[in-house]
Amino acid sequence: MTTTALLSGIGLGFAPAAEMSFIDAAAVTGRGGRLGNAATRSQIADIALELKDRGYQITGGGGLKKEEYLRPLGGGQKGGSYLDITAYHPKYGILRINTVDVLKDGITPTSRELKNAARIRTQINPGEKLLLIPKRK
Repeated sequence: MTTTALLSGIGLGFAPAAEMSFIDAAAVTGRGGRLGNAATRSQIADIALELKDRGYQITGGGGLKKEEYLRPLGGGQKGGSYLDITAYHPKYGILRINTVDVLKDGITPTSRELKNAARIRTQINPGEKLLLIPKRK
């Protein structure tokens, strides 16, 4: 399933932005690591631009700001989570987005990604949304 279909499913629609002038070039062209490869960074930047076009304020990640870090519930250092994008809309509230690796079917997150999503859901407040979007191939 495409990013377009997933974002459309929550009423966002999606069309990659033609203009990326305000995106931090290093955030998009990086070589990997926690922030992902260049394709993933570009996808995250495209999603952030679309959210901005739809009235969301990017409060974390998206190639625009530092990623939001959710501290481990039990304290310590293990079990913390970084979100690819955290956005706020005055009508819809907080939306958190992570791009995820998927199985060959193109939609089912890997077991590692499902475990991470389950942990994140315990770290966010009730009513806040977490959207998983398959990484582009």
